[in-house]
Amino acid sequence: MVLSGLERADLAEESFDAALVSGLEYLRIQAIGSVLKEDGKESIMMGFADLDSFDLTQVLRDRWAEGVTSLVFEPILATVCSTDKPVEIDFDKWRRTLCDIFGSNDMILKNLEWMEIGLRATANDEDAIQKAKSTSQNPDEQTAGVQRLVQLICCASKGLSPADCISAQASFLIAMPAVLNKTVLGQAFTRMVARRWIYLATEQKFFLTSPTFYASRILGAASQTVPTISECATLLIVVGEATRLTWPQAMLRRLRQLSQQL
Repeated sequence: MVLSGLERADLAEESFDAALVSGLEYLRIQAIGSVLKEDGKESIMMGFADLDSFDLTQVLRDRWAEGVTSLVFEPILATVCSTDKPVEIDFDKWRRTLCDIFGSNDMILKNLEWMEIGLRATANDEDAIQKAKSTSQNPDEQTAGVQRLVQLICCASKGLSPADCISAQASFLIAMPAVLNKTVLGQAFTRMVARRWIYLATEQKFFLTSPTFYASRILGAASQTVPTISECATLLIVVGEATRLTWPQAMLRRLRQLSQQL
């Protein structure tokens, strides 16, 4: 499943409130469609307008809720982490919107809390960064949705060590399904990675083994407006070399494969 055209446009314009609304509506239509298909009633879907008054049973609401974190929250958080502009989101308003639709859905509300932590982390809030780091070190205690949101926060954080940050980025990149490579999420992720290491090469040169040599190499590898997956993998390899990171062999081998991907 990919993002709706409206959600892609809203995220491209960094209209996060609108992206939440359009993303939820797209998921609603997808949930109704999947339920109708299972019941052999595809003919009802003559157009989206026919679904406006569709009876939203609890089963359908649960199906609708399943995709909120991966298909709404994750692309929004990745875009928030990839922008240079200040971001303001009224999370109380988002919470009311989600409760109106799903009621007190613990999974969605918990993941929304991580969205809020993620926004604070982008502003270098030390408590938010450390909470994400400590949570990432205990993945078995978290749901898959929380794990991915926490991983995105760690991928973007300027407050984590280069080793912690690049490890999170490489893990996320390697696990990303190929179908997401050219989506809003994939493109926001590669921009986020480039932005993090541009900051290293300009403001944190003390982490580099040879600032004079490696700063220009990193800036050159991160210069694309929207890096491709292969360019992103190449950048991670360069940063690893510049910071003397000892890669797990399987991870480095996979990054090299991605760096040669067309």
